[in-house]
Order: sequence, then structure tokens, then C-alpha cells
Amino acid sequence: MYKELFKKAKDNNLENFQILEISTEELDIKIFNDQIDKFETSYITKYIVSANYNNKDVRIVTEKIDNNIIDLLKEQAEYIDLDTPVRKITLEDIKENKTFKINDPSKIIERMLNLITLKKQYKNLKEINSYYTESITKRTIITSKNELYDIKKEISFSTEITVSENEKNSTSYKTKIITDDSDINIEKITKETINNATDKLHYKEITNGTYKVILTSEVMGSILRHFINLFSADSIQKDTSLLVDKLGKKVFSDKITIVEDPNNSKLLGKRLFDNTGKKTSYKEIVKNGIFTKALYDSKTAKIDKVEVTGNDYGEISVRNMYIKPGNKSLDELIKSIDKGILVDFVGGLHAGINPINGNISIQSEGYYIENGQKKYATKLFILVTNIMELLNNVIDISNNIEFYYQDTASPDLLLDSIKISK
Repeated sequence: MYKELFKKAKDNNLENFQILEISTEELDIKIFNDQIDKFETSYITKYIVSANYNNKDVRIVTEKIDNNIIDLLKEQAEYIDLDTPVRKITLEDIKENKTFKINDPSKIIERMLNLITLKKQYKNLKEINSYYTESITKRTIITSKNELYDIKKEISFSTEITVSENEKNSTSYKTKIITDDSDINIEKITKETINNATDKLHYKEITNGTYKVILTSEVMGSILRHFINLFSADSIQKDTSLLVDKLGKKVFSDKITIVEDPNNSKLLGKRLFDNTGKKTSYKEIVKNGIFTKALYDSKTAKIDKVEVTGNDYGEISVRNMYIKPGNKSLDELIKSIDKGILVDFVGGLHAGINPINGNISIQSEGYYIENGQKKYATKLFILVTNIMELLNNVIDISNNIEFYYQDTASPDLLLDSIKISK
């Protein structure tokens, strides 16, 4: 089938014709109200077919490939009217011969159902819902001359806890994700979530003001992923990035170094090549506060007459971009604060973050800190800042970093002078 497709593409003057095949084997288990609510295995293959036709980029995402795909790509080109350089395919010899298998689901279900026994230990525990996912994903780029592939495994466990006291309920949620077959301690994660939900039964209001603030690893990783386009050459060229004309200049605190590490098999976003087949690589995007490297695909690289950076994923993006950790634990950061706030939950990020002007105004929860100790959980408040202010007000950085997304992550950050309002 593929041989016929490549011949038809050539006969129809489609250049750089390629097929990106993404095959995923997945196991999903959900325990709801102490019963198995979902047990599902799936095998899904998706294709991203792309080419250049009449000096235009064309691209189709599909679950089925046949000879009609060539006609559909040509038809799509009729609706595109962009005078921009076309993407180029980079053929690299990248073939990863790892093998993975899905773990025994019966043992996983047994462990998840055993969490019910925690209701005897925690009398205020009203409900435990838990979710477990395993996935094995293989990505293969097929061209007329070469075939590239890499493979990775991901295991995720999430728990949603509801506790009750004096007819008052509190719910807390936590996720842990790993990229190998090592054990996820689901009982430990569940107990931590129960304690967090219990703390938030006794929340108090905080007064408006400017505080020292700790953003946890999960919170800061979530915020950072909304600002990937800061470093995109496409955004810079279109004047929609705050870092226009800032290359080589200091833009953040000298404590901030931001790297991309896509080859690291221990991290969630591991990719050996981008969607064009360009080999990915470790790079320092910001070093000691200085913006050192913009991210390019073939279109933007041609405009600036530079090399591509292996960041073409249909658009310029990243895999395993993170702020480099520091040397202190989260507890040490907390102990350094006389009066401040630990933010461990944020909501409404899509509505509360403007990636173009950098403004951040998001609903948050956490703990009030006094004399180096967490005193009480806080009632919902609004965190108000700007990404430039945030990354310039860094006092210290923890040595703890958790990956919840394939694109971005961060350690816990201790910030100075951040505005909080009710």
C-alpha cells in the first residue's frame, strides 16, 4: 500500500511526501464508588500524512489511509493561500529497537480495590475514585527513502478523594506519571491526597496583598506550558512574543535556566525526532536569565537563515522543556518564609492566562505560611502577575521536579512580591 502511495504522490507532483504513523496500545482502569467502572484495552493507529504541493504545505490527520489521500491533499492546497517557505523533510537514521508490554491488569485492579480499606483508617473518608492508564506508543516516519521510529511507555495513576466533616465536603485530586515499569505507590499517593483534602476542610480566607509565594512543581509546570510560544521563532517573527528583539539579552532572573531535553527516555515527552524527521537535541533556551536560543521549524529557519532546531510538531513546540532545579527541598523553601503562601492548585488557566501580553490572573488554592510552617489551607483566591514579573521575581528554586505533561515541567519556585486578591 505505501509503495503505491509514494508512486502516486510522485506522479501527482507531491514533494516531501511522508507518513507519520502513531500506534498506541492502551490499558484504562477506573474504580468508581468502590467498584470497577471501566476496564478497557485499545489498539489505535493514527496517521499524519503531509507533503508540499504547488509550494504549499498540506497535511491530513486520519485513521485510515488509501489512494484517495493524494487527491485530498491536492484539494486541500486549493484553499491555502500563504506565500511562505514550505517545510522540508530531514531524513536521519533513527531506529529504536526497544520492546515494552502492558502489565498484568488483574494485579493492578486488586491493588486499586484494596484502597477501600483506607476507609477504616480515615473515618472522614467519604469516597475514593481512582484511575490507572498504561500506554505504549510507537511513532514511525515513513518516506520513499527511509523509515524512522521510536517507542515509549507511560504509566499514570490518579486519585480523587472526597472527605466529609460536619456535613462539609472537600475534594482533592492527585496524579503521578512515570515512563517505565517501576512501581507507582498508589497507596502512598492516595494517603497524601486524603490528607490534603482533610486540610482543605478547614480553610480560611487570606487578606489581599503582596506576598512571597511558592508555586509547586505541578502549578508552575502548568503555567509554563501556556508560554511555549515565547520562544517560538514563528511568534517572534509575527511580533506576538514578549521576547521580540530579546535574543542574547537578559529577560528573566539569573536563577532561571530553561532547557529542552527531548531525548531523555526517563521523561514524559521523549521524542527522538520531530514530525519532519529532524533529530531532536538537548538545548539551553534560557541560560542564567539570558534568552539564548529561539525554536525553529524549516519555514521560520529559512526566513532567518538559520538551522532548524527539531521542534516541528505540526507547529513549533517542545518536548521535555523545563526550568532547571535548584538545591533545596520544598520543605526548606517553606521554612525560609516568615509570611507567605504555598500555591498547590490553580484552575481556569486557559481563561486566566494571556500568552501574548503575558498577563496571569488565575484561581488558586494552597496554604498560608507563617514562621516557616504551613498554618492553614486557604480559601480560593486570585493570583495576579505577569510571566515576565513571575520569572524575574524568583528568590529560590527547589530540587524537586515532577513531570505531568510531555511538553513542560518545573521545580517548585519561591517568588517575591506576588499579588493576591480574594
